[in-house]
Amino acid sequence: METGITFMDGLYPNANCCVPPTRGNVDNDPLDAVDISDLIYIVDFIFTQGPAPACETEGDVDGSGEIDITDLVHIVDFIFNGGPPPPSCP
Repeated sequence: METGITFMDGLYPNANCCVPPTRGNVDNDPLDAVDISDLIYIVDFIFTQGPAPACETEGDVDGSGEIDITDLVHIVDFIFNGGPPPPSCP
């Protein structure tokens, strides 16, 4: 199992489609909300080979350059613990 999905290398054509101001709308909902459905989407993508986010930059919640477990941690902290919001889009 991969530990992360890197997209900065051009594998994904929509790598820079993030809608400002922040990342995290992984499920691409029209309200651009960062919520539990985004968390579920990332879990499905990473652990059960669910569909890739339509915009991979949105899935890279922590801005590290890949979609991995740290993105899950960031979104959980943001939603449930009042942690910092995801960083700004590129």
